[in-house]
Amino acid sequence: MSSTGIFWIREDFRIENNPALSFATQNHDNVIALYIYNNDELEIFSKFNKKDKLSVYWNKIYEPDVIARGKKIRDLFIKNEINYKYFKGNILNEFQEITKNDGTPFKVFTPFWRNAEQVYLNKPTSKNYIIKKKTKKISYFKKCIEPNDILPKKNWYKKFDKYWKVSENDSKKYHLSKEPLNYLLTSNMAKFM
Repeated sequence: MSSTGIFWIREDFRIENNPALSFATQNHDNVIALYIYNNDELEIFSKFNKKDKLSVYWNKIYEPDVIARGKKIRDLFIKNEINYKYFKGNILNEFQEITKNDGTPFKVFTPFWRNAEQVYLNKPTSKNYIIKKKTKKISYFKKCIEPNDILPKKNWYKKFDKYWKVSENDSKKYHLSKEPLNYLLTSNMAKFM
């Protein structure tokens, strides 16, 4: 097994009782937590390859478009020979586990729920997912975007004062003006009071 594990944070920010994070910390010397804010940036996984000697872990999400995207990522990992494993995240039972006696899915909720409850209660107790703390901390994000690069500059909103105001004739039309925003707010607020 590789020495570095990547825990891909998706919608599950739990530190305790997180199966993917627990597995990563128990089985790797180095664990990197990866959060991708913009889902269009998932191409980062195409840059992983076998020589990197890493494994990727995540908790599943059950939305149809996310499942389709997850299959593409899984296929990419198989192609690039990257070790990966995903875990049951925020659900009691996998949907395949809950079926009628003849193996077909339920169509009515009440019998489905009764069966799902029994399946969950009859399972052996799940192990407590313990996070093994690492002593060495390494920053892998030296080339990341700094918050100041993406946040607006100080007092950016003050530029609107000298350029925009609502027309007094029609509050839905806007035109350029050099009058201050304070006048704009006070004159139009009187219309609504």
